[in-house]
Amino acid sequence: MIERWCDLNGPLMRFRAEADDLLAPAFEGWTLTETPPGDRADFTLDVAYAPFTEAPADAPLLFEGVAPPDLHCVVRQVGEYEHYAIDGRATLLLGDRSGELRVCRGEERLVRSGIAFQTIGAALTLGDQLVLHAAALELPASEAAVLVFGPSGFGKSTTTLSLIAAGWSLLSDDISVIKRVAGTDRVWGLPLGLKVHRNTAALLPWLKPLMTEAWNLEQEQTLSVDKLSAFLGVAPANQKPREISSIVVLTGRNPERHRFDALAKSDALRAIVADNLSRNLQGIGARQQARLGRIAELVRNVPTFGLSAGPELQSLSSEILTGLNRSD
Repeated sequence: MIERWCDLNGPLMRFRAEADDLLAPAFEGWTLTETPPGDRADFTLDVAYAPFTEAPADAPLLFEGVAPPDLHCVVRQVGEYEHYAIDGRATLLLGDRSGELRVCRGEERLVRSGIAFQTIGAALTLGDQLVLHAAALELPASEAAVLVFGPSGFGKSTTTLSLIAAGWSLLSDDISVIKRVAGTDRVWGLPLGLKVHRNTAALLPWLKPLMTEAWNLEQEQTLSVDKLSAFLGVAPANQKPREISSIVVLTGRNPERHRFDALAKSDALRAIVADNLSRNLQGIGARQQARLGRIAELVRNVPTFGLSAGPELQSLSSEILTGLNRSD
């Protein structure tokens, strides 16, 4: 049995499998930092090749629909575990301190998918941490960070890349982790490769040397954080939790000019919850109720703004910085 460990800014997570081929995708896909084995794991994920199995038909149904990476998923409560049946290709049993991911041969990529990431989210909660679908960027010449929220298609990657080019540091383009430190929420990131749409590349000509002609069916390609950092001549950000100075919610594109204004807390909470909270057939489950409380507390304690970016992206950073300074 092969083991690999990582420190999730507090909780120690252990990955176990018979072959490293089953573990490598997780560390490559989520940029996890491997650490020496500890005396005791806070959360253990066992990964194995195994045939697909359905949950008992009489087990309470929690969710049925599409889950990352765009696969049909059925979640049922089986005893103390949530049973994820993923499109006939994989099965995940998720508990409070352990998980079992069983994948069919040829489906190793699911070890780095959003489904498998559920286990990291469960491990993080043990350290009073919360995973959010949001970009996180460190302000220029500062250790404070800004959280940027927006559903897919609202320009989060375009906004992120524009700010990076202007001297902001990338903590994460998609997966941000909120950690409670001395009673205050801070943020660190698990950066994935940035998904760059063909339209984004056209809006940001400086990206051209980094792009290939290999666009997928969604007209996107992935740009690795390391490749982007090397091109810009900056070191990738570490996983030290940063102070959260503000929350920015993307409200769609503006055809004329940038609009960066204070956003009502209720509107910010509504937008963030819509993109970060799942509902089961009975409403909001216990895990999601806890998430809702943490999100509401974060929004209550941090200034919130709405951003509608205009076509002239070179001035986006200065527009945001001016707005933030004006609100101080």
